[in-house]
Amino acid sequence: MGILTLLIYLSFCAWVSYLALKRGRDPTNWFFIALFFGILGLIALLLMPRLEEPVSEDPLSGKQWYYLNPGRKIKGPCSASRLRQLLTSGDITLETLVWCEGMPDWKPLKGFS
Repeated sequence: MGILTLLIYLSFCAWVSYLALKRGRDPTNWFFIALFFGILGLIALLLMPRLEEPVSEDPLSGKQWYYLNPGRKIKGPCSASRLRQLLTSGDITLETLVWCEGMPDWKPLKGFS
């Protein structure tokens, strides 16, 4: 097998690996599947349904949050990372009430552990 053929084959395996990643599959496993099974590995990957993206573990992320400061004034909007900074600095506590769009009422921050 010539060096050019080997490079083309490894490029094909890398491409299958990239497609696997985009379809929610493990790219390392699919690299080796393509390496050993060639075009059959690609066909198998394309026939498999896409996996859904995993749900975020952090219930606070991706939303704009408001909180009540110690003087009971509404502050915000701010991101989840900003809420963490405020908590770390002591500006808010786990008892601080927070709210975001879609919530029926204000809840203490400790309810989002």
